[in-house]
Amino acid sequence: MGLTYVRMLQDPMWGPFQVTEVEVELLATPAVARLEQIKQMGVAFLDYPSLTHTRLEHSLGVMYVADKLYRMLRETTRNRSDFTENERRQLFDDDTHQAVRIAALLHDLGHPPFSHAIELTFLRYPSILERARLGLLHGRPTKLQRRKAGLLRGYSHEKFTKWTINNSRSIRKILRTRFRTRPELRKEIADLAIGKAPRILAPFNGLISGDFDADKIDYLIRDNRRSGFAIGLSPDELYQSIHLSRIERKGDGAPAYDLYIDRAAMPFVNSVLASRGRLVRRVHLARLGRTATQMLTRFLSDDLHRIRPRARLAETIIEIHTRCTDFTFFERIIDRLPKKSRARKSARHVGNLVRRPSEDAIWEEALRIRCERMHPSLRLWTYIAATRGYEKSDDALVRDPAGNAYFVEPSVRPAPKFSLQVDFECSPENPGFDFIAGNANLYGRAILLDALSSLDIFAYKLGKRPRAAGRRAGRGADPLPECAEMCTENLNRRERLAAEHVIRIALSGRGGRRAETSSLHHSEFLLALLHGLHRHVLENWPGARGVYVYRAEYFIKHFMRRLAHEKRALPSRFQLAGRGPLEERRLANRVFSEIQRLNAYGLIETRRRPLFHSSEDVGKKGTDRTRSGTYSMREDFRLGVWGRDYLRCAVAREVLAVVESLVEERQSRIRCELAEMAEIYGMELQAKSGLDTEGGLLTERVMRFHRRWSELEGRLWDLGGCAMIFSVPGGGAGGSGPAEAS
Repeated sequence: MGLTYVRMLQDPMWGPFQVTEVEVELLATPAVARLEQIKQMGVAFLDYPSLTHTRLEHSLGVMYVADKLYRMLRETTRNRSDFTENERRQLFDDDTHQAVRIAALLHDLGHPPFSHAIELTFLRYPSILERARLGLLHGRPTKLQRRKAGLLRGYSHEKFTKWTINNSRSIRKILRTRFRTRPELRKEIADLAIGKAPRILAPFNGLISGDFDADKIDYLIRDNRRSGFAIGLSPDELYQSIHLSRIERKGDGAPAYDLYIDRAAMPFVNSVLASRGRLVRRVHLARLGRTATQMLTRFLSDDLHRIRPRARLAETIIEIHTRCTDFTFFERIIDRLPKKSRARKSARHVGNLVRRPSEDAIWEEALRIRCERMHPSLRLWTYIAATRGYEKSDDALVRDPAGNAYFVEPSVRPAPKFSLQVDFECSPENPGFDFIAGNANLYGRAILLDALSSLDIFAYKLGKRPRAAGRRAGRGADPLPECAEMCTENLNRRERLAAEHVIRIALSGRGGRRAETSSLHHSEFLLALLHGLHRHVLENWPGARGVYVYRAEYFIKHFMRRLAHEKRALPSRFQLAGRGPLEERRLANRVFSEIQRLNAYGLIETRRRPLFHSSEDVGKKGTDRTRSGTYSMREDFRLGVWGRDYLRCAVAREVLAVVESLVEERQSRIRCELAEMAEIYGMELQAKSGLDTEGGLLTERVMRFHRRWSELEGRLWDLGGCAMIFSVPGGGAGGSGPAEAS
């Protein structure tokens, strides 16, 4: 039947497109109209005056792209033999189509004024949110106060988006009227708007929130063109390349569906990755906008720390995300400040900087240390420091011997999540999935490594009289690890001051932690795992000199799944929320991304080598045909020299010992399985070499052998076994050669 459209809108990027009656009503609500007064690019207009487009313009564009992707998905699923007619009718009816369009339109309702500039404040100073949350829970909180406290736990603007959709009377009334006969869809629209729909709309989460969703496609095209950079992206390039896969659940549960693309879409995928990197490098890291963002975050953190009582602080934070706009943000702050106060003067100064841009009013940039100039250990410390928060804005200040104060900012560029899988076989009936940056997409791998290695340390000069500037960088500062001097020896005096401050931020908060794996940063935890495996091989395999781990992300995924099953402590990034295939795939993606990050930082080493496949294996992903078989490339990882040096200097010995004991326990059990496999394999070879040629007895023995072998392989896989490649002396020219064990 199709949707009924009542109005035509004109977009500068996509041209004319139609909207339905319910969408026209939503555009008139205060929550959606607020987006018309919030700039999409924050304060980037200081460097690029044309970047003044709004969140509403972007939201309409996302709705258009999501609609296009939904129609493509319907076309690719229409003739699939593995989908029943009933399934297709449930997935692609008019109500579902309208729900996807509405979720795309409302996906940005929780953005604060100046977009990511204000978000950075709450990410950098999480103590503000914690203080507000505790204020709501003080005494006997009401049900509404407990809900607001949950909203402030673990900051993201997506939480405020869901809150706004569920608590806006006008939006709820419109959705209740439109989905009167489908209340289950109405309840899931808020979840789909943040990419976390649980049931009916779950197959379309990837259209709204993912690696190559409608949001990213629109903002990449819109922001690049608005800033004056030509870009040739179009969602039409995904035609016939976007699909749904069915994930069968154990028992009688209904199947789940997930989004994926096939190999034909890889040129578009790589273009998206490359254009995102260029946008961040050219626009997001431009000097004036970046400096003004730091001034804005410091100003807002100071203001929020002054608010008393704590319950009023919570209401202020919620108001910033649901009512404030770029035009009312500073007025609301100035109104609550005492007249003729220094804080009121500072508010007017920062407000004038945004209203009447002036390069003279922006902090002076004192230095910028790029990744390629950093020591490998300093790279990891910078990454950890960029993910940690400050207690207050003064924690980011340091003072040099001359009395000048500097605002220090460790910066890391966000990398793709790699939540979207690619079918490199281009076979919807029997797909061959792999990572987007797998060995079959070397161009995407290069773009990923470039994004992961984009680390910077910025310092901005404030002057000689900042308030309580940088005591931690002066006398009485915490001692640095012994290799800190080596990490900073190639830097000048001012750069060394900033680098040492970053190291202190990264190491802060460890004093009172228990000796468990949860006390480690997730990158440190992966380094500790590889270190434990390295030590285990050296101690238990005579003659071994070093260990490479084949497809380390799979080994670590199984290892951590086993730890989670045994209820062992894990770093928060690797906690398993569920035990389904989707959750395990997300874990594998996180591990894959972190391993590539450590590789880019130089803390682990990578070796690429070809593997030969027999002619029966032709057709597997990532292989090249030859006359007698196929070859494919695989990557082996091992802990590098700098990685071992980092663990020795930055991680407490008792914490490292816990990880080593876990690895030793797991690998010892794996060695028992390997020994049993070797024993039955030797017995089988001995039996086959004898004179017993009775067909029945031999066939029975072979079948028994295969049953036993499959059982041992399953137990080994469940324990997290993997292929380890290590060098032993005396195996070829040069005195060493490869040996492998599962």
